[in-house]
Amino acid sequence: MKKGERRREEVKMRRILLLGLIAAGLLAIGFISMSNIGIVSVSATQWTGLDKPYGVAIGDFDNDGLNDIAIAEFGAAELGAGKLTVYKSDGATIIKNWTGLNSPVAVAIGDYNNDGLNDLAIAEHLATGNVTVYSDNGTKIIKQWPGLNYPNGVAIGDYDNDGLNDLAFSEWGANNVTVYKSDGTTIIKNWTVLYPAGVAIGDYNNDGLNDLAITEHLAGNVVVYSGDGTTTIKQWTGLAKPESVAIGDYDNDGLNDLAFTEHLAAGRVKVYSCDGTTIIKQLTELNYAAGVAIGDYDNDGLNDLAFTEAIASGRVTICYQTTPGIVARVAEPTIVTLRGTLTNASGYPIQSGSIRVTIKDSFGTQVWQDTFDNIIDNGRYNIPLGTKTTLMLIKGQIYNTILEVDADSPTFISADVIYGDNNPAGDVIKFVA
Repeated sequence: MKKGERRREEVKMRRILLLGLIAAGLLAIGFISMSNIGIVSVSATQWTGLDKPYGVAIGDFDNDGLNDIAIAEFGAAELGAGKLTVYKSDGATIIKNWTGLNSPVAVAIGDYNNDGLNDLAIAEHLATGNVTVYSDNGTKIIKQWPGLNYPNGVAIGDYDNDGLNDLAFSEWGANNVTVYKSDGTTIIKNWTVLYPAGVAIGDYNNDGLNDLAITEHLAGNVVVYSGDGTTTIKQWTGLAKPESVAIGDYDNDGLNDLAFTEHLAAGRVKVYSCDGTTIIKQLTELNYAAGVAIGDYDNDGLNDLAFTEAIASGRVTICYQTTPGIVARVAEPTIVTLRGTLTNASGYPIQSGSIRVTIKDSFGTQVWQDTFDNIIDNGRYNIPLGTKTTLMLIKGQIYNTILEVDADSPTFISADVIYGDNNPAGDVIKFVA
């Protein structure tokens, strides 16, 4: 941060969130194959001997730029026997461990309070159970919903597509699924569902707007609702006790897919493409498959699949995606949404201003730059990078972003404060395409 020392004291970045939004056909980032190869699954990491592992989530809990994995162990029937552990991508280093939990059955990682740092939500499956959201230090409770009727699933994501993350959870005993805004009070949507289990938030039909998926355990259904909460995008019926569900780009083709588990002695994990018909991956003969997650656990730019086997086996397995042979990665048109909030030193929103955004590759070469005049509105900005000037990125490549803010100016003239320029050291904004 080199310029505008006086005004730098007045402008503080409260939150920066970079999200890749992929639209079918137009914005997909892909691989060009240089030989006759494909993406294959390799089961490379497994935890065994766990005490009824149910929930699993992949995400950057400690906010170091690398994804981690969280595992919820239901434990014995007595109170306080459950625990939840977050491991780094080496599979051994423990970031955080919660013990004394009451039947933790689901976990989610995401930025619930929209401060730019990921949090962790836990659902404890009791007649008077809780859903609790912890900050990234693992100690501070951001929000807790007590006295719930057997909460069973939990998810963090921007369901109403307003640029701020929300939280959804299911109550098995109350037959409902509820989505709350980040204030923890305002209800966006509530569904009456018979014995709901898992929930997931994500853009399943790849239209740029997030959807919500629910598993109906006893009815044997998995249903995906659009952001209006009414329109059914897809429904699978006749399933055998579907438990958990996840939305993400499992086959790394730039389009989101959907995975769910069937909770049987000979359980299954199925991954469907966004057409709802094509099965990308199916794992069978699993010992009470319970939790499932899609995410890049080994941080190689390719999404992986994690699932739990809750009974007897006590296992959590990650199926890595690998690309054998030689693959040439090519840049293609992309949209990356830059969202954030600017406040002054007293915490009041900066009313207006302009921003210049520069993106550099991992070698420091500038690949894109654009200015956005009068983009700040009451402290908030939401900028779809790549819509005005084409943005070409390579999938899996790490990029650095420099954000220059000209506060209270209708056009960008010069920066009052700069973020992401590594001055001081550590002031870096990174994302993976």
